[in-house]
Amino acid sequence: MARAADGSLKPGRTLPGRGAWLCPGSPACLDTAARKGGFDRAFKTRIDRSAIDALRLLFEGGETESGTDFVPGTPPARD
Repeated sequence: MARAADGSLKPGRTLPGRGAWLCPGSPACLDTAARKGGFDRAFKTRIDRSAIDALRLLFEGGETESGTDFVPGTPPARD
């Protein structure tokens, strides 16, 4: 996932900008990262609670950015 210029969090492995990895398909992982300040550390800025809540809705709905092969928590494939 990456943080967009507007402060929102976008799921995708190939997006520009600072990124963070999450456990695949785990709302508990998302909650733990939010509670322990993992998003703030990963993105080196305060992440708004509304951005995290919007990301949670995306994960719960199984939606990702069209055209990506994003799986939360999966590192990029290496050749």
